[in-house]
Amino acid sequence: MRRGSISRLADALGGDASRPGALLETILEWLGRSDSPLVIPWLEDLWLEPEQVNLPGTTSSERPNWQRPMSRVLEDALEDPDVLARVERLRESRAHRADAEDADRAEADADRAGTDADRAGADSRGAP
Repeated sequence: MRRGSISRLADALGGDASRPGALLETILEWLGRSDSPLVIPWLEDLWLEPEQVNLPGTTSSERPNWQRPMSRVLEDALEDPDVLARVERLRESRAHRADAEDADRAEADADRAGTDADRAGADSRGAP
């Protein structure tokens, strides 16, 4: 079931389910370009941690959910070139989103300014 979901996600985003690191980068870029005002990846996903910290639907007697320590020390993870590349990919996609939003705002401001100028001109000519 999980493999099928991953394959469908990869297909939808144009990613490659057989390359987890590349697929994660594709997902991060997609999320980064989304309309969401906040995108925070799960830290362990950045280094492709194979063991989930939580398995929904299980109890603590079945599995120690939210209790295991991270497999890597944060300082080491932040020196990993793959982790850094993934963070950079997300950062770049967020910057692209911000640039697009700025362009949209500038266009809307220009439209409003044109409409205001048209109204002002009509008012000065005595038009209703």
